[in-house]
Amino acid sequence: MARGSPDWYGKRKTMINTPTLDMGELAARLGSPYVYDRRGDVMFLEGFENGIGDWATGGGGTGTAVVATTARALRGGVSAKLTAGSDGSLSALMDRRLTTSFGQRVGLTETWSGGGNFAAHFMQMSHYDGSTLRQYALRYDFTNQELQYLDENNAWVAFATGVTIAVANVSWVDWKLIIDLDNYEYVAALVGPTAYSLADIAPRSAAAATAPQIMVRLHLLGTAGGNGLLHSDAVIVTINEP
Repeated sequence: MARGSPDWYGKRKTMINTPTLDMGELAARLGSPYVYDRRGDVMFLEGFENGIGDWATGGGGTGTAVVATTARALRGGVSAKLTAGSDGSLSALMDRRLTTSFGQRVGLTETWSGGGNFAAHFMQMSHYDGSTLRQYALRYDFTNQELQYLDENNAWVAFATGVTIAVANVSWVDWKLIIDLDNYEYVAALVGPTAYSLADIAPRSAAAATAPQIMVRLHLLGTAGGNGLLHSDAVIVTINEP
């Protein structure tokens, strides 16, 4: 059975669209969450349609919870709902470990929507190589209207200011972080329609004897006195990023 298009297919001229390669366009039309930036090859895709049982959850403060919900979703019918505590660490988080460690350029994509009492949200990839832990993270600080990365000193550094993202359960955000696991550095961040270069920036690193693997973390920071809210609709890890 044939699978894919002729090898010349992607080189033909088009006027108002791009050529369809393999089944990528069909997948998008059928509701795949992998539609924001389709560069790279998917090695992990989570749409939460089967719940969050494969994720470890945590956080701190009164009312902290992480659950699967059908109340809001962008693609499919389920999303992960993070509710931050109203006191204590004001947080909620969820982690997923992927046992395969790989090199080259890797992408981490998420589709999310913030709710009330929202202070900040980050997605993070922790890379363990058997002796060292390196952490790469992309954060939106709603309070200061900034996009930030986690630097080698474990501090949040702004790389874009005056960034407005609606966080009142009225819109969804697609964003992607691209990193180079061979050279231990950030590459770029894509947030909505805007791309930002993060070239040659080193991540946080520390000694760690953990077996080679990666860990994806989604983290919500709320505000005191209220329960911050975030819905995450999709998480995608890609390899072979250009």
